[in-house]
Amino acid sequence: MLNNIEKFIDDLNLQGSVFCDLFVGSCSVADRFKDRYSLICNDTLESSCVITRAKINNSETPSFAKFKECYGVDIFDYFTQKEYDYEESHFIWMN
Repeated sequence: MLNNIEKFIDDLNLQGSVFCDLFVGSCSVADRFKDRYSLICNDTLESSCVITRAKINNSETPSFAKFKECYGVDIFDYFTQKEYDYEESHFIWMN
């Protein structure tokens, strides 16, 4: 889908400096175009908006130094190796 959107923009020779993603969802479209346009993103699902702000506003992966200092492990290792029980399985929804 991303290649089709990009081809559509190129084929029509659309010019401009702002890209609007009205249903941002997982942020894949906005993430693809963030280096070329100023973005306007929207979604009715608050978790999509939070994830989008994190992906769009950070040009590099945060170091999470305080997390590593507190838990003694890299944050990505912590979450990929963690065993979740039923109550924790809805992390995004619950937070």
